[in-house]
Amino acid sequence: MHFPNQLLGLKRNTSAVAKQTISVLDKDYVSPVTAYLVGEKSAMYSGGQNGATSFFFVASGALPGPIASPDNVGHKLRGVMLNSHIADAKFFPAGPHGAAVVCGHTSNKDTLCFWTDHMSFGVVLYPPGFAASLGDGASKTSQIRSGVVG
Repeated sequence: MHFPNQLLGLKRNTSAVAKQTISVLDKDYVSPVTAYLVGEKSAMYSGGQNGATSFFFVASGALPGPIASPDNVGHKLRGVMLNSHIADAKFFPAGPHGAAVVCGHTSNKDTLCFWTDHMSFGVVLYPPGFAASLGDGASKTSQIRSGVVG
């Protein structure tokens, strides 16, 4: 996994505020989901170093072993989201690059997306308005995956 200096037109934010935000998001939201990943990393991308402009958060890592069907895992992730009170969770099947994506809106209107392919898993959190729809969130997540996984 490699986080490039820029994704979706936003620069990787390495400020102290971003590092603190990443730490909180990792601890409170991401760690339970990514605990079994190998080499899990997190990053924040924003339009400025102060965190006051649009941003998104991404965490990803390698799976401990290959999975046979990203779509099967994607359906299970959708179930996890539905059980976590994300009622509009939507599954987007694996495309030509083999990554299934699941997106939904959290209670505070953030867009939360997961991706899974044969060898990697990722979580992306977009603030309200960053993704115009769940389909847009899935498209952006696929672009981020391509930049992070390669």
